[in-house]
Amino acid sequence: MVYRKSGHGLECPRCATALAPDRTGGFHLCRQCGGLWLHAGVFDRVTTRPAPPRHWLWWRRNRIVCPACAQPLRAILCNDLALDECADHGLWFDGGELARLLAAAESGDPSAELTSDQLLEHVRRAVTGAAPPADSGDEPPRG
Repeated sequence: MVYRKSGHGLECPRCATALAPDRTGGFHLCRQCGGLWLHAGVFDRVTTRPAPPRHWLWWRRNRIVCPACAQPLRAILCNDLALDECADHGLWFDGGELARLLAAAESGDPSAELTSDQLLEHVRRAVTGAAPPADSGDEPPRG
């Protein structure tokens, strides 16, 4: 897999700052804007229920590019959120989008949201296949 890199790694497609890789290797986080780059295939592991369907918004031109290959990201609709996808490399979530999407999908409540810490731990467990601690209290809400 060929990755486009700044001097410090992948660049945020929104603010062009270096993305911080997570220790699991499944995602990169922008510490400036709060965006999250999930590598290809990770999204389906992150959702504990079947992944929400994604629909291509073919009429919407996207101005942001894939942090890996610099090709324009494709706009998709997933549970009423417009997301940005590179079919080869992954999904871009603006700050808070993945937390809203997961909480709403898990609980059935569109207003539900995970905290940043809950979100990151949830994604890390999905990437590594680790089970949540028995008393963690940070499991996504279930409906």
